[in-house]
Amino acid sequence: MPPKKKAHKVRHVDEVTTQKHGHRQRQERERSITPNGGEIYEVANRIYARIAKAVQGGERRREGCTFGEFHKQNPLTFDWELGPMAAQNWLLKMEKLLRALKCTDAQKVMYTTFAL
Repeated sequence: MPPKKKAHKVRHVDEVTTQKHGHRQRQERERSITPNGGEIYEVANRIYARIAKAVQGGERRREGCTFGEFHKQNPLTFDWELGPMAAQNWLLKMEKLLRALKCTDAQKVMYTTFAL
């Protein structure tokens, strides 16, 4: 069995204001910086709880994109006076933008018709 580690002591100085007299007093205390078993388990449980919360939050990610996210990208508006090649080019750019934003099919239709 390995030898026990010696607990290191750290001196802390706290300033405490007394309610009675309203002036500050210095209070010195020593505590061990080597955590006991209970503290380690408490910290580990807090870490596990944070990880679980983060994982659950990731699963509840909303689907699609908002109109604000779409509009923030300054989508091109369709110019009706240009020819069929320009229309095809506009459509490809819109599809690329909506795919990058991970919009649902219903959102793609709604946002594209807005840009017409």
